[in-house]
Amino acid sequence: MTWQVLLVQDHNRLCEIALSGCQWRKRKFAWIHAADVEQAQKSLGEKAYHLAILCCNDVSKSLELSQFARARCPPSLRLVWITDAVVDTSSLDNHDIDFVLTPGAISDDLFSVVRSCMRSFENVLDLEEVTSALSVANHEVARQNAFKERVLEKLGDGETGFIAQVLGHGKEASDKSVPVSDNVVELKELIGDVADRIIELFRPHDFRARVKSSLEHKNVVVLLSDPKALRITEGTLGGTTKALRASSLKEEGAEILNRGDTDLLLLDWAFADLIGPAQCANPALLVVLLTEQSVFEEHGNSMLDLPGANAVVINRLLGTEGKPDASAIQELVVTAGKLISGDVFGLEKYLSWGVAVEEVTLTHTSERSGAIDSVLAFAERCRVRRTQCGKLATITDELLMNAMWDAPCDASGKPKYAHLSRKEPLQLKPDEAVVLRYASDGNQLAVSVTDHFGRLARETAVNYLQKCFAKGKNQISSDTGGAGLGLYMAYLAMSNFVINVAPGKKTEVIGFVDLRASTRDMSLRPRTFHYFCSRSIRRAHPRNPAKIQVVLRDSGGSVFEPKWVKNISRGGLFVQMSAPPPLGTEVTVALEIPLGQGEAHSIRCRGHVVWSSHGEELVEGMRGAGIQLADLADAQMRLISDFIDRLPSLEEC
Repeated sequence: MTWQVLLVQDHNRLCEIALSGCQWRKRKFAWIHAADVEQAQKSLGEKAYHLAILCCNDVSKSLELSQFARARCPPSLRLVWITDAVVDTSSLDNHDIDFVLTPGAISDDLFSVVRSCMRSFENVLDLEEVTSALSVANHEVARQNAFKERVLEKLGDGETGFIAQVLGHGKEASDKSVPVSDNVVELKELIGDVADRIIELFRPHDFRARVKSSLEHKNVVVLLSDPKALRITEGTLGGTTKALRASSLKEEGAEILNRGDTDLLLLDWAFADLIGPAQCANPALLVVLLTEQSVFEEHGNSMLDLPGANAVVINRLLGTEGKPDASAIQELVVTAGKLISGDVFGLEKYLSWGVAVEEVTLTHTSERSGAIDSVLAFAERCRVRRTQCGKLATITDELLMNAMWDAPCDASGKPKYAHLSRKEPLQLKPDEAVVLRYASDGNQLAVSVTDHFGRLARETAVNYLQKCFAKGKNQISSDTGGAGLGLYMAYLAMSNFVINVAPGKKTEVIGFVDLRASTRDMSLRPRTFHYFCSRSIRRAHPRNPAKIQVVLRDSGGSVFEPKWVKNISRGGLFVQMSAPPPLGTEVTVALEIPLGQGEAHSIRCRGHVVWSSHGEELVEGMRGAGIQLADLADAQMRLISDFIDRLPSLEEC
């Protein structure tokens, strides 16, 4: 890297000669000449400089340029003025000019002055970094205070608070006209409901912290051609699962997959031809294709022809300087957890515990501007840079337009509003409402837009992005508009970009802004793109509807609320319950398997919660938890299989 210097009116090349061959902190100087103040202003507006040296005896022109630089350029820019004119010290202070030299002192003193400027430049950068860190810390404190206020409000609000509900019912119970037994039953139900809601209020929602529990009993295989990326991935996922195997050799990878015991496979394009044989050997295999943008641009069409990757991730685990990218590594952990749990929706999964998510539902296109204003106001409180706020507003508007005009379709799948002008007002039906959500944990700001049609197929998203990266006639035109351009703009404006789809039901598009990164870091850091499709997450065993009472106990022996099995497979159960345990919880399962003619057989075994509607989306249209059964004896497995054989499959119902 070099120090970028703007030389203004250095007609005799004296400054250029003085700096030729010099370097500071092992960085040389590179310069661009500007013939006059007007050209200098244009250059300062187009390019970032470390230092500007102005050789000019016209005081008014020089002060005009310094005023322009301080108004338009970063505060770290250093200004040196070389002149024979007599300048008032107060003018130098008012215009924040760092040094003044006479032309005769250039050869002897200019380099010393420049070194002082560069030290000052670095000090300003350090100060900006500290200020940014303090801003993030202040935002984190504000976020935690907001969480506490929300808790206190839900507990103690005089009208709607949990405590007020219980006390209000107790007061009603004093009415002698109502039987005491009825009041006691109602009060017990109310207290039980309030207790569940209080537990839910305080229960952690950090998805990344729960990934370890869901992966702990899974066999994970990582196949990457880059040895350094392989070590990083192995180290990252090695802390979440006890059964991790990794290799950068294709033959060794094929041998591992042929064993038939792999649950999750992460691989790059060099190993893509192993996906088909791996799925034959491992029927319930989940596949994540990890690729970089350059590889995606070259092989995007071929990636669409793969036998079936459950997630396509454009990611780069190594940053621009070859160092591990912490954000990309965390995204990898979330990716694994989303696939294993089968729960792909929600921006909370990428944020820390305790975030307060703001939500706006839109049913008319005129509501867009108000919704965007609320996002911008939130971004300003999070200290998002002004340039990034502008991009955030544009992208939010693009995604809202895609969800309102392009997503809705009729029963035959034909778009309903895509042919209409974006300038025409549009009233959506209640079941076509669009949901805008946004939140921040002090490190990232996330914005999501959700429609209820699930029409954004993987092929469509990948094709759009590939055309956008293409050159020439295949590139998407900015004049055409539509979902393709919106996706591309979102990808370029955000640090991370995620698409979650339940085909025919729901599409969620999430964009992230890295609050810790500088503008320069944002421009250099590779962007990431994730596509998840919930339908492509296959089940190892078909589900069958059933209604069996089951008793679940946690590791301490406490019994969860009375509950029913709604469907059962040879590998697990879906249990309907109003307050399901969080993902990864280990439970003891006791259930009675009907044998016919009023007889039943008791089965007791361990289980793990691998899918839960706890604090998030409903599962199967109801609240509950998916329990994976473990340590079943052969006789118990045969008993369950015989029972299932007598039931219709869920797909047949």
